[in-house]
Amino acid sequence: MAISQDKYVDHGELTDYLQSLQKAFPGYASLEEAGRSLENREIWAVTITDRSSGRPENKPALYLDACIHAGEITGTQVCLAFMDALLDGAGKDPVIDRLLATRTFYVLPRTNPDGAERFIHTEFESWGNLRPFLLDPETDGLERCDIDGNKLLLLMRKKDPNGEWKISEKDGRLMIPREPYEYDGAYYSIYPEGLLKGEEVTADDFKVLPRKYQLNMNRNYPDGWNIQTAISEGGEYPLSEPETRAVALFIMAHRNIGMIQDLHTNAGVILRPYSYQDDSHIPALDMEIMRQFGEMAKKETGYDTVGVFEAFATPNEPPRRGCLDDWTYDSLGMLSLCTELWNLAEKVGIGHEEGNYYPDQLKTEEEELMMLRWNDEQLGGKNFINWTAFDHPQLGPVELGGWNWKYTVKNPPVQYLAEECRKVTAMLLKQANFLPELMVKSAKTEKLAEGLYKLSLTVENAGFLPSFIVAKALENKVAPTVTATLSADGGFTPVKGKTVQSLGHLAGRIRMDRAFYFGDPTEGVPQKAATVSWVVRAEEGTRFTVRIASEKAGTLTYTLPSAKEA
Repeated sequence: MAISQDKYVDHGELTDYLQSLQKAFPGYASLEEAGRSLENREIWAVTITDRSSGRPENKPALYLDACIHAGEITGTQVCLAFMDALLDGAGKDPVIDRLLATRTFYVLPRTNPDGAERFIHTEFESWGNLRPFLLDPETDGLERCDIDGNKLLLLMRKKDPNGEWKISEKDGRLMIPREPYEYDGAYYSIYPEGLLKGEEVTADDFKVLPRKYQLNMNRNYPDGWNIQTAISEGGEYPLSEPETRAVALFIMAHRNIGMIQDLHTNAGVILRPYSYQDDSHIPALDMEIMRQFGEMAKKETGYDTVGVFEAFATPNEPPRRGCLDDWTYDSLGMLSLCTELWNLAEKVGIGHEEGNYYPDQLKTEEEELMMLRWNDEQLGGKNFINWTAFDHPQLGPVELGGWNWKYTVKNPPVQYLAEECRKVTAMLLKQANFLPELMVKSAKTEKLAEGLYKLSLTVENAGFLPSFIVAKALENKVAPTVTATLSADGGFTPVKGKTVQSLGHLAGRIRMDRAFYFGDPTEGVPQKAATVSWVVRAEEGTRFTVRIASEKAGTLTYTLPSAKEA
């Protein structure tokens, strides 16, 4: 069933493919609507697990979504590749079989279907859904649009003695800044491709208007949200958009989700909370968890894992607020990460500025030339459109040209898509194994006297993460403890121990002290197991069952030896 990664799928193709997965793998995959978009398209959610080993909601879960920003369609393809890996490996790969038996996967491959559909089929480049951003009053000026009908939004360069740009002597395609001291040369102004709007706007006096549909749905979640968020890009109020509301309701309805992976483009980096405050607000255990995750992720993808506030801040702009990963980490106690797929500059061999992973960094003339050479050598020169003369109806003679930004910078050219999907899928498969996993370590029934029995059971967390997932969940009191509930196939009377008991939390394998073998062997030993016991009166032969339940570590039932067998 593996989908070919030689194109970016539109909504119809995505729908057909997801429906085919459900038909082909009925024991593993189910499809549902998480909600509807502004234009009434389905926001699809796929649940994948081996149903023969338990109900989806009874297993710890990894949640994966993509494409909240319209043009970041690479994430959708990664979601499809990841689902393919799980389903095609079922019954063939023991690693996959173990994951499907013990974990649940919730995948929402396209959470902004309207914007993505417009991005794929038209020149549209914005990142919002298709709701006009009502707080933006500007209407008169140069509005971006496709004026030559090639379905690309390029640049226009126009000769201007007072222009800011000049043509590089090393490559006629490259525009470089005019030096402050330069005069009496051939200079240009550069504008986005578009047309002038407004009665008072003239070719001699206009401003470039912001892109339409710039409402940023990854600023529309509740955490850290304030009025400045609304004014800048985040919508009228938290979860004002049907798409973000659908995502939020889906996540809150599936409390077994322990890890969130939100796919974006195009920085080639993995982002962790917070977006609006520094790392001093993150507990030490959580920093260690994210550090160890980052080590694994780096090996699989080549991407570093960094804090948004510390290493991904946009220069001269206020901190990001209302982000999905901040909300799910802080309010829901989930280990929440954002993977920024693809980075053209790094692919070409251009590093990033030290301490700053934001992709839109200024490049030197030599770095720009490296990108053009890479385009010529690897893409046959196709993804930079050479400057071509055009008679603009309002500005007069201009030249149109520039990068095919949508499929070179924002998303990889299709010949690089499969590799991006492969390496991130490998990371996700290992990430799922970080989740906690409950198991019964030992159990017994002891006969104390006629009709009197002691029941005991030891539960262990065989997974890496603690049952509470992150320390922030404990700090914010959103982490219910592991519970044990006793039942029987006949009547019984508890003598000691309540029918429902708390086991507290189970630590998992994560260690704060990584130099264990060189230090005190009593330090940092994780408390992975807990024992619960009851003394009960019951008839001989009564069989007892214990239900072990954890919101994020899963639920299991275990039948103890009967009183007769004790």
